[in-house]
Amino acid sequence: MNQNSEGHIQIQEFESRITQFAEKYKALKATCDALKADIQEKDRMYLDLQQQFANLQQKYNYLKNAQVLTASGTDIDAAKRQIVGLIREIDQCIKLINA
Repeated sequence: MNQNSEGHIQIQEFESRITQFAEKYKALKATCDALKADIQEKDRMYLDLQQQFANLQQKYNYLKNAQVLTASGTDIDAAKRQIVGLIREIDQCIKLINA
């Protein structure tokens, strides 16, 4: 073989490797983009779940307070103590607002 055909073969091999690298880059970029989209979706779901948790926690607190107000029998003393505590908390909030 002459030097010219050896150089031509090397150039073809080089071009072939560049093409392979470009294809691998495109595949990796597509995978990366898909993973980024997946992360964004998971972040959105996480925020939604946090909001749902906060709402459920608030409803639980409302139900707990409502249960105190509907207490009967031996729970009356505990209900009175909790109501007094709530009134004190409200009074403290009013003091802070007026300060």
